[in-house]
Amino acid sequence: MTDEPIRIPRFPVSSSSIAAIGYLEAKKILAVEFAGGGVMHYAGVEPETAVDLLNADSIGRFYATMIRGKYWADKMTGRCPACGALGWIGDRCDDCGTATFTREERKVRGQHESATDDSAEAGDRGSV
Repeated sequence: MTDEPIRIPRFPVSSSSIAAIGYLEAKKILAVEFAGGGVMHYAGVEPETAVDLLNADSIGRFYATMIRGKYWADKMTGRCPACGALGWIGDRCDDCGTATFTREERKVRGQHESATDDSAEAGDRGSV
């Protein structure tokens, strides 16, 4: 993945934890937008896996068992350091206009994070 966020179009899905999914076949990058608004990109996801995710009876369960923690991940959204709004890394905040969205420090499970953490993004391998 790169420092400049790739904006992969995402399409709404029926899931309580995942709001939308997109896929860039040329680069094998899966984009997952969570219900809270955060967007993660997963590298090296085969097209068949992306299709299986979209066709799963439970998209959230498929994500948790087959995607999360299994692929290199990069968080594409961050919080504005001035007002806390969520937006794309590198963009200027539309809410306050005074700051640029920045990457958040992320913990890697096993270093300082509880193994019982069940957040949607826990267990990802971090930026590449």
